[in-house]
Amino acid sequence: MIKRFSLLIFTALLAFTTLFTLSSQAKKPFSGQTIKVATSPNFPPFENKVVDSAGNSKIVGFDIDLLKKLSKDLGFKFSLQETDFSGLIGYLQSNHAGMVISGMTATPERAKNVDFSTHYFNAKTAILHPKNIKIKSAKDLKNMKVAAVFNTQYVDQVKKMGAKVTALDTGTLVAQDLWNGSVQGAIMDQTKAQDLIKSHKGYSYYVFTNKELKLSQPNTFSIAFPKNKEPKLQKAINKKIKLYKKNGTLKKLATKWMGKKVAAYQ
Repeated sequence: MIKRFSLLIFTALLAFTTLFTLSSQAKKPFSGQTIKVATSPNFPPFENKVVDSAGNSKIVGFDIDLLKKLSKDLGFKFSLQETDFSGLIGYLQSNHAGMVISGMTATPERAKNVDFSTHYFNAKTAILHPKNIKIKSAKDLKNMKVAAVFNTQYVDQVKKMGAKVTALDTGTLVAQDLWNGSVQGAIMDQTKAQDLIKSHKGYSYYVFTNKELKLSQPNTFSIAFPKNKEPKLQKAINKKIKLYKKNGTLKKLATKWMGKKVAAYQ
């Protein structure tokens, strides 16, 4: 009788363990996988390289915190691959990365070559400029010298406004061109402009309306995947992003990195 009872207990425990394991696998379907994630760490507060007190270099920002949250909830590990923004899609196409998270907008042109997640951030475009230059609308950019990151939508948008555009590889170079007076303005996300004026008091920024940018839909950021190669990962991440919008996770991240003003329109 005791042996039979012990066998029943063992069987029950085994069944419970199996169910628990299956449940955990269902909740974290990518456990045991390591995904190479490409990013361009020149876009604070979304991704930026910093050096800690021990002298170690690391990438931090809103996108990295979101990636860590997705990694934890879906079970995968990740390794970051660094490149210029213009090389990110190429990393996916050449199988050097299985995902891109780098403040990227899902434009129709890019969507021909990669797949995108549902958007995780509502963005606003701004022009950073010296305070002695007055900008009250997009019309003020006509014949103005401005810098923007190469291969971004910013370049096309300000060209349509009549600006003379200098396209550069990174956001750092764009800002440097403004600081040294090579251009009169620098086009970037509002959050970056907001961050830069904290240490550059002689500058201000103007935020464009969607109408001025001639946008048919709001400007947003999404995660990119190799074309037609990661449907399960894309679907799982879409589900989590929708959850994070609903439960306030994205607003918390926005508040941490950009303040309540930006979090309010997420």
